[in-house]
Amino acid sequence: MTFACSLSPFPRLTWTHAGDPRGRNGIPAPFLSFWNIESLRDTLLTTERLKQHFGGVKIEARYLLDRNDDVLKAEGDFFRRQKLDGVVDFIGLLNYYPKLTLIENLKFRAEESIRTIAGSSQR
Repeated sequence: MTFACSLSPFPRLTWTHAGDPRGRNGIPAPFLSFWNIESLRDTLLTTERLKQHFGGVKIEARYLLDRNDDVLKAEGDFFRRQKLDGVVDFIGLLNYYPKLTLIENLKFRAEESIRTIAGSSQR
């Protein structure tokens, strides 16, 4: 079951209910998806009861690629202190051209895309 909502002044949020909200009984807790956010830290601080209902958050890969390393380091430190799990969503960038592709008809483009994904996951 998937729910979507838009709450002003908050960014658009979606979540997928995968069972128990707190991940008990061997059923994983759902992740809250953030997209088009300005600051991960501010969004986490303004999302009420996040840890009570979700096991982690999912953010767009574009968010990581558009920020400089200093900002990401500070937000990453804050995120780790929150003890949440995180997932990076690359779907929005898999558009073959000009962003990312995993199709190997142009091998150099696929290799470049894989390097981009690997580099952003280390950020």
